[in-house]
Amino acid sequence: MAAAIDLLVEGGPEALTVDGVVARSGVAKTTIYRHWESRDDLVQAVFRECAPRIAAPDQQQNFDEQLRNGVDQVVAALADERWQRIFPALLRLRAQHPELA
Repeated sequence: MAAAIDLLVEGGPEALTVDGVVARSGVAKTTIYRHWESRDDLVQAVFRECAPRIAAPDQQQNFDEQLRNGVDQVVAALADERWQRIFPALLRLRAQHPELA
């Protein structure tokens, strides 16, 4: 997964290929296909791995607390250096793969 993410960040969605992951990671192509049946599956896995995880609101909190916690989580995600590096590539990836929306 790390090789796929690196390729996406460095070269954009076009660089995220099974052959590229094989070359970057040094693992066999059959190993990649054991984990992901196609490039599209790999793309979706990268998107899921890199998308920020925002926890569901705590139902024990009032609306103001839920909103504040949600905003705090979004701000923390946006401040994360990894997210800042990968966000532009994810936007382009999503544009090419609308099913990721």
